[in-house]
Amino acid sequence: MIMSGSRPILSVLDLEVRDKASSKVLSKLEKMTVQRGEILGIYGPSGIGKSLFLKTLAGLTTGISGISSTGMLSYTFPTEDTVNIDLSNKKSVFLPAIKTSMITQEPYASLDMRRTVKGHLYPLLTSNGMDVSVKDLLSMVGLTPFENFENKYPFELSGGEAQRLSVACAIASKSEIILCDEPTSSLDTLQKKHFVRTVKALRDEYGMTFLIVSHDLSLLNGFCDRVVPYDSSPIMPDQLTTYKTKSKENSMDEVEQILRLQNISYGYYDSDDSYLPALKNISLALKSGLIYGLTGPSGSGKTTLGKLLAGKLHTYDGQILLRETDVRSMSMKRYRSHLSRLKYIHQDNYESFNSALNIYDNLRSSALEYRKDDFKNRLCQLLDSLNIDRDWLDRKPLALSGGQRQKVNILRSLLTPTDILILDEPLTGVDYEERQIILQWLVDVFLSLNLTVVWISHDIKELTSVSDYIFVMQDGKIVEEGNRNKLTKNPDCSLTKALLEGAL
Repeated sequence: MIMSGSRPILSVLDLEVRDKASSKVLSKLEKMTVQRGEILGIYGPSGIGKSLFLKTLAGLTTGISGISSTGMLSYTFPTEDTVNIDLSNKKSVFLPAIKTSMITQEPYASLDMRRTVKGHLYPLLTSNGMDVSVKDLLSMVGLTPFENFENKYPFELSGGEAQRLSVACAIASKSEIILCDEPTSSLDTLQKKHFVRTVKALRDEYGMTFLIVSHDLSLLNGFCDRVVPYDSSPIMPDQLTTYKTKSKENSMDEVEQILRLQNISYGYYDSDDSYLPALKNISLALKSGLIYGLTGPSGSGKTTLGKLLAGKLHTYDGQILLRETDVRSMSMKRYRSHLSRLKYIHQDNYESFNSALNIYDNLRSSALEYRKDDFKNRLCQLLDSLNIDRDWLDRKPLALSGGQRQKVNILRSLLTPTDILILDEPLTGVDYEERQIILQWLVDVFLSLNLTVVWISHDIKELTSVSDYIFVMQDGKIVEEGNRNKLTKNPDCSLTKALLEGAL
């Protein structure tokens, strides 16, 4: 509940973040106040500086070379005492010192890969004196049953599960202010509803204050006390266009089959040496030049299947057939040639970059087979096609927004010859206006290059706008498949129906 009649818990005045070399303004906000116990939604298009704003509040921009911050923050304690923070003074106290937690767009980057789920939460709960068990906390964020998650490491979690663990860590820290940067970007429509219920319950029970940054205006309007545009951002519609794809023009039966999975099963052993199946008897076929959608709840096996298609997993049961030849029977030379034409865009776009290099050097290291001049020509062509600012090339990955990094990731995958492109949540963190531009561009590129595409997304609405054919997964199995018109208008599976209803 919002505390009325008291001072704002946080006030921001004349905040500005600049690139030192060019003096370019990367993020700017004239004024903002946040009441204690308020759920404040902050909306704006990709690249306007929303994520950088939250990182500045959390004191994280002090670690980014080449960036300077100015402005004033005022924080009011429950006792009504106030502390003023001058962002230009590096010796100032930052918000983390006064009980603030941040949930980032890239959940894996904020988690310790050497700690189990329980190892993340138990120390926080005990040090902050929260009267709740690890089991209850995991149930609060939807990671159930408890036994399936307590001893898992972050790299054993799906993107959505890692995101929910990040939320649990923020809760366990007993923070007064929780900064959320696209907190539902890795969640399916059903889990988004669970996140909304969790935030409201935490506000009501513990009086927590939430700043939630998102490009998803419909989500913010659905549960925030207030929604404010960041730096006078225009309000954009959130409706996706349905794009014309290959199956509209040709019968899918006439298209050449390029890759087939036959009775594929895959699993791994956890820290207790228990076998955990991730894929169960999967059979599917991919045809040349078509766009395939792959959807399902978090933890259903989407990313695991994408990695297997990309040749990143090898200890599977069943067959992977490339034009009816089992890849295990290929010569090493032919198999390597096949792998070089498979491209996989990771869900966690920050982790796919070398943070020590600027964007140009990251891209160059991915296309060493090109001579320098040829690489520059190819790069310039793609920069112009995707409408990417060439100033980005000189920036470090952390200085780009999540949406900007994802656009660079897509560009990188197309620098070298490609037959099959696997996109794992490619539009995470991209606003709806940019989605329209990127979606249309991608569909045009895919068709012109005759690429076979596997598009993984928890957003079934996104998939129905671009895919020729869609697979729905649950618990490591394909529970329904069909062309997009059939799945949209007449789904058979209750899960498909629930995902479609949640997307409306």
